[in-house]
Parts: sequence; structure tokens; C-alpha cells
Amino acid sequence: MSTDIFISYSRRDKAFVRALFSALNKLNRTIWVDWEDIAPAVDWRKNIYKGIEHGNKFIFVISPDSVASSYCLDEVNYAIKHGKQLVPVLCRETSSTQLPLELAKFQIISFCGDISFESALEKLLEAIDTDLEHAQVYTRLKLRAEEWGRNNQHESFLLRGTELATAEQWLLDSTSKKPKPSEIHKDYITASQDMQRKENNRWKELYDEAQKRRTEAEKSEIRALCKSSEALFESGQYFDALFEGFKAGADFKGFEWSESEPKIYNQLVSVLQQANYSVRECNRLVGHATAVSGLSFSLDGKLASGDNDGIINIWNVDGSLIQTIEAHADCINSIAFHPNSQLLASSSEDCTVKLWKVDGTLIDTFTEHSSDVGGVCFSPDGTMIASIDDDGVIKLWQLDGTVLQSFKGHEFGNDICFSPDGKLLASGVSRPSDTTLKLWDLDGNLKKELELERGVQRLSFHPEGKILAAVGGSNAVLIQIDDLSITELPTEKWQIASDICFSLDGSAAAYSDSDGNLKLWKNNTVTRVFRQNCSINSTCFSPDGSLLVSAGIDGILRLWRLDGNGLTKIFDGYEGQSFYGLSFNPDGNTVATGDNEGTVRLWNRNGDPLKIFDGQQGIVEKVQFSPDGQKLASTSASDGTIFIRKLDGILVSKIDTEGRTWDISFSPNGEFIASVGADNVIKIWRIDGTLVKTFQGDENQYNYSVCFSSNGRNIAAGTSSRKIHLWDINGTLLKTVKGHARAVMSVNFSADGQYLVSGCRDNTVKLWSQDGELIKTFRGHSNFVYCARFSPDSQVIASASFDKTVKLWRLDGSLIATLRGHNDAVMHVEFSPDSQTLISVGRDNKIIAWEWNLGLDRLLEYSRDWLQYYFQSNPQENLEATSKDTLLQR
Repeated sequence: MSTDIFISYSRRDKAFVRALFSALNKLNRTIWVDWEDIAPAVDWRKNIYKGIEHGNKFIFVISPDSVASSYCLDEVNYAIKHGKQLVPVLCRETSSTQLPLELAKFQIISFCGDISFESALEKLLEAIDTDLEHAQVYTRLKLRAEEWGRNNQHESFLLRGTELATAEQWLLDSTSKKPKPSEIHKDYITASQDMQRKENNRWKELYDEAQKRRTEAEKSEIRALCKSSEALFESGQYFDALFEGFKAGADFKGFEWSESEPKIYNQLVSVLQQANYSVRECNRLVGHATAVSGLSFSLDGKLASGDNDGIINIWNVDGSLIQTIEAHADCINSIAFHPNSQLLASSSEDCTVKLWKVDGTLIDTFTEHSSDVGGVCFSPDGTMIASIDDDGVIKLWQLDGTVLQSFKGHEFGNDICFSPDGKLLASGVSRPSDTTLKLWDLDGNLKKELELERGVQRLSFHPEGKILAAVGGSNAVLIQIDDLSITELPTEKWQIASDICFSLDGSAAAYSDSDGNLKLWKNNTVTRVFRQNCSINSTCFSPDGSLLVSAGIDGILRLWRLDGNGLTKIFDGYEGQSFYGLSFNPDGNTVATGDNEGTVRLWNRNGDPLKIFDGQQGIVEKVQFSPDGQKLASTSASDGTIFIRKLDGILVSKIDTEGRTWDISFSPNGEFIASVGADNVIKIWRIDGTLVKTFQGDENQYNYSVCFSSNGRNIAAGTSSRKIHLWDINGTLLKTVKGHARAVMSVNFSADGQYLVSGCRDNTVKLWSQDGELIKTFRGHSNFVYCARFSPDSQVIASASFDKTVKLWRLDGSLIATLRGHNDAVMHVEFSPDSQTLISVGRDNKIIAWEWNLGLDRLLEYSRDWLQYYFQSNPQENLEATSKDTLLQR
């Protein structure tokens, strides 16, 4: 351990040294003097040397005796040898000629003569404290360096961190200070610096490797979430697919490497895009421990749910829980809101019907039933309650519990409901011995009876009162009240249809089954199929018809938003129509469609109908705007005509192609139109209908598709013989392109003229160079590809298929998104000129506009907005999904 001062003196000056020692000690200086530090029997000379080495300053007490002492002079020389700063102190007058040369060059501090001890001490302290810190570091580093040397210069004895930084600064500052650094100081600091660099490099390598592994782990996590989202999407679990994709996207945005991984970025865009297009489930309400068996919406928008434990929960539509009621001692079978929204009725397997206020206050318990009570409902005017029990007994009650009517309706009983005018009761049962549906007046007189194949599990009247919906067994039916005629709704074989209901405006019906399917019936067709991964027991519409709620054996209420999140717009078609032809006007504001009734329709971009053009027979296979947007061509496969009209409907020309015509294409300058059909001929026409040229293809083939190149010099035609023919405008066959396994239904040149895309009955899309060399085959459709189109910037391909999907592809073959919204074959797809919208048409009476050109940030915004109520209802899920991207939290 170092000391501030080493004092060298003659024993005859001990009295002075004691006084000096005492004064310095009081001033908190640490001092080494031989009387203090050398124990008996210790090698005193070695210890004196050690004391000198550990002292920061060396005081030599000058007196005639000390300058004559060989021991004292030896100590001086040893101090000089070790670079110690000497401070000579005169305690007795001594001739200057007696002083050693080493001391003569120093300024001597005198404690003799007229100088007071205190004054001399002050000068001594000034000398001691001058560069004391420098001297202290000098001593400390020298000792450390010597220790390093004694230990074979092992790196563990070198300086590190702040110690090294202090030594480096000391070395820089020492140029104007004494004692000067010795070689051992310099060697020691240099060795420490070398070792520090090696350690830094080693730690950097370890850090870089750890960072690399962490980054790979993070990337693997994102890829795994994307794969999970894709798998959930393919299984129809779109909400879960969106949630997984959102988690992946939120995490991705929080990683430093995100901007350098375009492949992962594109994968995220793909999973979020397709999930956002298809998702309709918007919230999950968790509050039941057992299966939910009854649901009801009040007219003011409150939602009630009853479960197998006899618990009723009342919710706001945003998912917040208003009230929990311990309602029954056994399973609740049915619940219903009063028309005033302030009362609630419930029925249970505890053989009771109960009437409640919505705040949970019990008004009355109706105990006249002797078996499980199934259905319960209020009359439309709110003055009565109807119920049916497991013995088939139907009861009508006043709200005070008075029984108005009680009669045996069936051998057993499942459900009951009032007609909208309040004059009839419908009841039904589904048992092997009784599968009847019955209509009663309020006096208990049977008015009509219908035997249903599978009986009745649940009933619902259409708001107009002319139709009654029923489910039982695997059947779902609509029954006309006047003649009891039946319309069967599509159901899954072997699955039990569990519930059915109408929207309040009567525009839609929803029905569910035990396999977790929830179907939306609208315009005489199933327009949507929602799926959850457990059996559904009950379903109902919100009063405004925007939400559908389902609940089942997992005790979770699922809310489905029927209008989606705004990324798609469905044009209102017409019953029985199938759309085939589609074209965007170059100005991007008008869309043309052709249907199966020979009709061409013009729409604005928002889906509002503008004009209708009639005159053609059968299916209008193709429609196309001229390049200047002033004319519209349409062709009918049935009568082989091409109509060219101005947009006000004035006919420019009517071309008879003398055969079935399947495709047409305007030349880029708008002066010509090419047509192909049920022969091997490509025909080039002027706009006025004059035939200019014919190209003869292979014998015994059809030409299904045709397209001009962007420069107008070439024409591509897709054939029934699995080939694509490339022609120049003069009719010279440039190349026959082979590669497809079946008929080529669609060809399209890219706007930049670099590529050709084809869609085929072999379920593939192929990308070719402009001269017909295969670049990439895109696989993913499970049925015919009927149309393939480039985006205006030539970077994306859209394909429409008989598998009811549209797919978006990058040119490298990677899938951007699968767009699900059609319920039948998709016949055509087109990009808007600004690339922001994609429109598809199909045989399902649908025209769908998709907002597709979205980056990750916007997709995350859409996802967050869609999931916001779910996050409010399930805050822990919000924490998990947004933990790495707080910007996404609101």
C-alpha cells in the first residue's frame, strides 16, 4: 500500500523528525518512517527499500549527520533510482559543500534560523502537494508494473477499464510533470492497451455472434408467426390469422434489422393483407365457464348470454360486461329481451321461467312447468310471455306470472316464437317420434301443421311474418306461412343445425351448426360462411344488422362484423346474375361489366350503377374500354357479335364474327380490335367493323384469349391446344410457346412490354419473357385459372380462378395474398389505372373492389383498428401483441 511521504533521516535528528511526523500526521498525510514500520527481526534494509518504493514523495532531512551517513545517502540514491520526487528539508545548518550533488540541485526547505516551524511546514506542504496526484499514480503504476513483471507479464495483472483510462490520461499529462514516466510505466500501459484491444475485439466478436443469433431467433419468430397465420387462414380461422399476423408485424416493426429484410416484410404484407380481406370476426367475449346456450340482443343494443351453469351475462356491444346474474339452478335453454329493452326473460332446465330487470333484479319466477323449459319469448307488444317445456306443454303468461293459456302442443317441445303481428305462435320439436312444426292462435287452436324430415330445434319468424325459418337435425329450411312450401338452405351433411335467426330488417338470415359453421343467407344464396373451431349453440343479429353474434360449447361469444373493415366494396348486383366481363376505363372512374343475361353495365368506382346496355344474347364474355376511354367494346359468346359503343350508349358498330367469340383486345392506338373464338382464326377489325386481317392458327384448336402488346406490334393468343401463339401485326407467326398442360384461358402483356402472363386450365399461372421464354410458374390455385392480369406498373400479377379466389403474385413467384370473398368461380380481374384498386367479378353475382396496394404500416393500422375492441375486452392479448411496438397501442 502506498504512502504519501517517506522520511529519510539520521538518528540524531529523531526529535525534529518526531515533531515533523506529528505535524504531518495531524494534516492527514500518510508517512513511512523506519521507527513505525519495521518490526523486530525483519530485514530492515529490504523494508526501507520497500517503504521508498511505496512512498509518493521522498523527504530527506538534511543535517551534518545525515549527509555524512552512508545509509542515508544509500536511501537517497535508491529513491532517485526509482524516480521518486525528492524534497530536501534542512533541520540543522549544514555546509553546501557537504551536500551530495543529487540534493544540491533541489530547492531546500529550511526549518533553521529565524524561520518559524509553522512557516517552514507550510512551504513543505506546498512542495509535497505539488503534483501529488501525479506522484501517487506514478507510484501506483510502478508497483503494478513490477508486480506484472514478477508474474511473467500475465495479462490478469494488466490494467482494464477505468484504471487503464486513468493511466492513459496520466501518461499524456506527464510531459510537463515530474517524476517522468519510466520505460516500465510505458511498457506496462502499452501492454494493457494491447490486451484491452484484444479483449474488446473478443467481446465484439462474442457480441456480434450473440446479436446474429438473437437476430436469427427474432427472424425465426416472425417467420413462425407468419406460417401460423397462413395455416390459420387456410383453415378458415381468419380472426386468429389476423391476430398472429398483427403480432408478427408489431414485433417486426420493433426490430433494428427490419428495414434490411424485404422478404420477411413481403411475407408480413401477404399474411396481413389476406387476413384483413377475409376477417369478419371482430371480438371475443370471455365471461362464461360453461357452454353458452342462449343469446338475445335488446333493441337498444345490449347483448344477453346464458350458459349451462345458469349464469346470465349482459354486455355492451363493445364487449364490456354490464351485469352478471346468477339466474338459475340449472342450464339456461333460452333468453329473450322485452321490446322495451328493460326486461329479460330466461328459461331453464330447472323447470322455471324467470323475469328480470336488466340490472339483475328478479321480478318474478314462473313455476307452473313440470319439466325442463325450452324456448321462451315475448309477444311483439310486450304484454305476454310464451314458453314450451320438455313435455310439449305450451304456456302463455302475463308479465305478473298469471297463466293465460296452457295446452299440450307436442309429445315433447323444443322452441316457440310469436309471429311479428302477435297473432300466431309457432312451436316445434325434433324427436324420433315427433318432428312437427305447428302454428297456433293465442287461444291454443291449431291453425297449421307441417311434418319436417328432421324436426325443429330452433324457430325464427321473418319480420314481415310471411316466412318461418327452422333448423332441426342437419336441415335448415325456410317455410312460406301461406302454403307451407319449403326452401331448403345449404347445410353440411352429418352436422346438426343448431340455430337460425333473421336480421331485424329481414334482409338476411343466419344459421349455425355443430361443426362451427355460421352461414349468412342473403339474396337467395349463402353469401358468407363464418367458421369457429367449436360447435355453435346460438346466434343472433344486432338491431342494426351490422353484427352477428355466435356462441357455443367453449363459452365464448364471437362477434362478426358483416361489412368488413373497408378494404373491400361489394357492388350490389342483381339476383340470378353471373358476371364474366370486366374492364376499367383508363380514367379510373368507370367500370364496365358483362353478365350472363347479355347485359353490359357501367358503374362508378364506388359501385353505383351508371348505365345499362342491352342487345346482346347470352353471356357477355368480355368487355373492354378503348385506350382513349371514349368507347366500349363487348362480345357475346352465344351470338358471336362485338358491340362497340360510345359511353352514352350510341352504337358505333356491330361486328358479326360469324362464330362464338370469347375474347377481344383493342390495339394501343385504339384503331383496331382483335377477336378470337371457337375456331382457329384471329381476326383484326377496324372500329367501324371492317375486317382487316385474319391469322390462321393450328387446325382443330380454339383460341380462348387474345392480347395486343403494349407497342401494338405483336399479338398473343392462348389456345385450346395448350399453346400460346405469338404473331406480329402482319400475321407472321413469331413463335409457338409451349409449357401449359391444358387450354390457355388468358394472356396479357405487361405495360412495360417486358413480359407476358398466361392463365390456364391446368390451375397454373405462367410468366414469360416478351419473346416467349418461360420465367416462372406460379402454383397455388386448386382449379382453372380463368384470367391473369398485370398491374399498371408491371410488378404484380392478379389471377382469378374457378376455386373462388383471386391471388396476387410478385414476379418472383411469391404470393402476396389470397383474396377470398366470392362464393363461385371468379371469371375476371382487373387493376385500376392508379393500381390502388383491384376489381373481380364472378358467377356468384358479385363484383368486389379490393383495396390491395397497401404497405405494412397501413395494414397494421387496419389490423389494430379491427382488433381494438378485442384488445379492450382482452387486455392481456393487447400487451402480448404490441409489446415490441408501442406505436401501435392506443
